[in-house]
Amino acid sequence: IRKQDHILDVTVVARKDENAENYLVAYVVSSLQNIDTAVLLDELRKELPDYMIPAGVMQIDSIPMTRNGKVDKRALPVIVRSFVFWIPFSPAFFAVTVPSVIVPALLIQC
Repeated sequence: IRKQDHILDVTVVARKDENAENYLVAYVVSSLQNIDTAVLLDELRKELPDYMIPAGVMQIDSIPMTRNGKVDKRALPVIVRSFVFWIPFSPAFFAVTVPSVIVPALLIQC
């Protein structure tokens, strides 16, 4: 992620969903006003295996740090993963994205 010219800082955190499955979320600080997360994820897919691709990316103003100089994970905004499931529809299948958990948090698409 840091290889992108406009990325100033980044942290990637492992989270657990409601089924206790791990997923990654990335928090980025960028010199751009708004980053295109789809383009960023496409670039990552060119270089990383699927299990290392974050399920979501959120742009924030700065990475919160503890007094000890470590990332303050509790101060990061909550990102809740959504999942894609397939609905059979003759003869093709269509992907539908729904939130995996309904909580007062920011929902993202995988």
